Amino acid sequence: MVGCALHMFTRELDRVPDGRPPSQILRPDGHGPPRRVAGPALPGLSVGGVPGATGACARCVETGRTCPSCVQRRRFAWSLVMERKESLQTAASILGLEQSRVQELVAAEQDRRALRSLRCDSIPVHRTQTVIVDALARDPDLRIADIARWLEMQQADFERTFLGKGRAGRVKRRVTVANASRLMIALGSAPNELEGC
Repeated sequence: MVGCALHMFTRELDRVPDGRPPSQILRPDGHGPPRRVAGPALPGLSVGGVPGATGACARCVETGRTCPSCVQRRRFAWSLVMERKESLQTAASILGLEQSRVQELVAAEQDRRALRSLRCDSIPVHRTQTVIVDALARDPDLRIADIARWLEMQQADFERTFLGKGRAGRVKRRVTVANASRLMIALGSAPNELEGC
């Protein structure tokens, strides 16, 4: 329930008020490198989840929510500044945006990531890995294929879901609470015995 409420709240962060023009517009056609056009300042306008933001693209304004291009722009801005440790000036140059807009995008993505970390709909995969290892250690005759069969899953799907073995070498880091609860029940334990369930 909490996870659903937070998910709905994070979706609302992408919305901009209907019928209220932004103070600056990026390329009107929504294609190519962004270009700003000056306009009247509107205090309190929220663009990309940042109160008082000073810009949005025409597509965001038209649809009333952040368009896929701006979502990618926001993530890339955050990556440049937070992961690659580029300055705001350098990131603005790379993105072809004003420095203030890059700062807004980084703040919006930071807010989204903080909210996502509060969602309670999944747990770290190492917790289910530990439970499975303990169950196998207690019963020498028990096999991973047996547990997968109890859950009516193929062994490969089971390993991907509960042991973090992803396709093409990618590691899965989280398990949904619903799946973790099913695993605990299949192993004869109460779901609440696993932290986070």
